[in-house]
Amino acid sequence: MTAVPIVTALYAAIIGLLAAFLTVNVIRSRVGLKIDDGDGSNATMRKCIRAHANLAQHAPLALLLIGFAESIGTSKTVIHVLGATLVLARLLSAWGLLRTEGPNDVMSAADGS
Repeated sequence: MTAVPIVTALYAAIIGLLAAFLTVNVIRSRVGLKIDDGDGSNATMRKCIRAHANLAQHAPLALLLIGFAESIGTSKTVIHVLGATLVLARLLSAWGLLRTEGPNDVMSAADGS
């Protein structure tokens, strides 16, 4: 059975909006911090870049796999669960990456320093 993955397209659009938001966030940070290239050794810029890059690395493959599942006739309920889980995971990932520096930041918080 070959079908057009309409439900997946909905979640791709939502992920696209998140990508646009994260792109604008990087641009605003670059302008505000006057950083033309790279992260300028600035922790805030590094967080913005990492949050955007993380979405760009993980979302396309997940959307492709969900789309393939939908096109072979997987239940719409399952597709909605997968899509909603992807969106939630990407939102939480972006939120977390924008609020912490990285593993060392998490370790410092755990150590109480």
